[in-house]
Amino acid sequence: MWNDMSPVWLRPQRPGIRLYKPRKLLQVVGHTPMDKITREKNLISTDVFSTYRDGRPIGTQEFLLLDTVTWEYVGVK
Repeated sequence: MWNDMSPVWLRPQRPGIRLYKPRKLLQVVGHTPMDKITREKNLISTDVFSTYRDGRPIGTQEFLLLDTVTWEYVGVK
C-alpha cells in the first residue's frame, strides 16, 4: 500500500495517473501545496496552508467542507 501508485499515497501532480475506483470513491489529498482547493474527477487536493520560505501563504488557507454524499464542497476561512 505504501508506494507511489497506491490509494493511500497519491501524487496528483503526476500526469496520466489512474485513480482508485473513480466512480465510487472520492479521494482527498493534502500533501501537495495548492493555491486553492481543487477537484479533478474523484480527487480533491486540499493543501492550501503551505507557505513559501519567507512565510507567505501559498494557498487560500481554507478548510474543506465536504458533502460526502453529493461530493459538493466549499472552502471555509
